[in-house]
Amino acid sequence: MKKIILTLVILDLLSLMSCISEPPTPPPVIIQRPADLTAESIFNSYVTDPTTGQSRPVIVGIVRNVGESSSVGNRTVTLIATTIVNGAPITEQLASSAITNLSPGGTFQIIGNPPQSLNPTTQYILSLSPGDNNTSNDTFILNSSAVQRYY
Repeated sequence: MKKIILTLVILDLLSLMSCISEPPTPPPVIIQRPADLTAESIFNSYVTDPTTGQSRPVIVGIVRNVGESSSVGNRTVTLIATTIVNGAPITEQLASSAITNLSPGGTFQIIGNPPQSLNPTTQYILSLSPGDNNTSNDTFILNSSAVQRYY
């Protein structure tokens, strides 16, 4: 009789355990970071006129989408130079352009002529208009003495 009762208790426990099962694991939720445009760098370069073959220096600013989603909308990037001349700052806008769409990891170049008042005190500023949640990377500042030169 003890064996029968023990067997029935074990069968009941096994039956009860089979009813208790782990819920299925839900699929992982993938959250993409929103688009985040960053003012990334400024450097000197040269462009060559295809008609005349003449080269001239330019200042180039790079904007990159470091987010995981495409940037859709209209943001503006501005390249500015400020130079101290006779103790007074002279600010010149070198270029400004709209950025409408930029895929994740994509870059946008803005090209401007060197400032008229260029000297070793010149400071370049690449600035984005507001448009994403991360405003800490919307401005890049570079002093003239640190500008990389590419030939």
